[in-house]
Amino acid sequence: MTEAAEAPEDFALVEESLDLLKKCRSVFQLFNRGSDSMLTRDLGSALRALGQIPSDQEVEMIASKLEQDEIYDKGYTKISFDDFHRVVQENCERKDDIREMVLDSFKAMDLKASGLVDAAQLSSLLTGSGEALTQAEMKELLQEAGVNKDGKIDYSRFVEQLLQFEMAQTAAPAAKKETVDEAKPKENKKAKGKKKK
Repeated sequence: MTEAAEAPEDFALVEESLDLLKKCRSVFQLFNRGSDSMLTRDLGSALRALGQIPSDQEVEMIASKLEQDEIYDKGYTKISFDDFHRVVQENCERKDDIREMVLDSFKAMDLKASGLVDAAQLSSLLTGSGEALTQAEMKELLQEAGVNKDGKIDYSRFVEQLLQFEMAQTAAPAAKKETVDEAKPKENKKAKGKKKK
């Protein structure tokens, strides 16, 4: 009877693994550089396309493990699909570990086991220590998490919002760099036009 009870859970894990495999294959094809490989320089963008939130330092660390010594230009080592899928799986586990660690911290503060935390106290904590959030960032997170009439928020929902926010923040520098690079030729054309006058 125990095996029958575990079967749906096992099926869900298999289904989740197959879903991740399909998503990995789809993203891998976007970055495919021929011969069924992608380059290490595309790793961060590919991971973020899958909804993962690695920092630039984490991407560099992962890429350096995959880099080949005979390739002199970093970022040009080819990665097979199997290597990419393994990296994605490891990062999924890391994201789950982070989620659980943060939830455990909230649970430790939640003496009544209500699933709620005081929004003002949380705001003070997250805008005043460590890699502090700005007041504007905190306000946005609290709005999305939904402060109740008692000034409390559901911390499980807040953690999800925080992870999504972190994902957007880690993707933003790359997008900003592309925008700046695209704007440079336009600025040069404008500068040349002014010199001719």
